Amino acid sequence: AVVGSFTPMPGGSVSDIEVAPNGELLIGGSFNTVEGTIQNKVARLMAAGSLDTAFNLPLGLNAEVTRVLRLQDGRVVVAGLFDTASAAGRNRLARLTADGKIDMTFTVGTGADAGIHALGIDSAGRLLIGGAFQTFNGSQKRGLARLNADGSVDSNFNVGFGADGVVRDLRVLNDGRILIVGDFSNYNG
Repeated sequence: AVVGSFTPMPGGSVSDIEVAPNGELLIGGSFNTVEGTIQNKVARLMAAGSLDTAFNLPLGLNAEVTRVLRLQDGRVVVAGLFDTASAAGRNRLARLTADGKIDMTFTVGTGADAGIHALGIDSAGRLLIGGAFQTFNGSQKRGLARLNADGSVDSNFNVGFGADGVVRDLRVLNDGRILIVGDFSNYNG
């Protein structure tokens, strides 16, 4: 992948990229290596384009990362099709520390029962997820859910029947409303 004037050459495809305020790049995808170094599915690149080896998730993820989201405190949320992150069970969603390790304070229980394709954060710091899932940690949340800072399902966020298809992307608007797009015809009937 060519980004600006440099080529980090991931060994596979990149599905998502996020630019940090300091110019660092977070990438997620189906790659296994970056610059010849094993970086299973998630990596951070320095502003100049070289691999940031200080960010390292030992053993990586076992399937594609579809979205990466850098939080204001430097932690990183990754979402996708994986069910294991660094040998720990993490069904399609994990939060990493600023140096790329699993954040054990973020527990999602059984997580999503199918892929997550969209991530967002609201003004209260709650994580919004969208995707192909029908349930999240046992709660019916068809295509859309909001999580508390610890990874638990926010029971005050009621999606009703939810989306009748896959939520591919979402944006939290300035007034707090949520815009979703994807492969669905109906939302909550």
